[in-house]
Amino acid sequence: MEGWFEREAGARGYAPAVLEEVWEIIKGFGAYGFCRAHDLVSDARRHGVPVLQVDVNRSAADHRIEQTRAGVWGVRHSRGT
Repeated sequence: MEGWFEREAGARGYAPAVLEEVWEIIKGFGAYGFCRAHDLVSDARRHGVPVLQVDVNRSAADHRIEQTRAGVWGVRHSRGT
């Protein structure tokens, strides 16, 4: 995936230093953000808390608690930063 990213972004004119910096951010998210989100989802489901999908109108930068139309509280996935 890193090779693809470097090839495609490089073809669009981004400098090698920018590609390196962005890739480090992507790697960090893969190591932390993805796993963290799945741990959160697993814990919510284990406790019977509804997990609400990402919603362009309702999701925020962080996960948050939201009441559903049925009046049940659930965890709304974040839209990321």
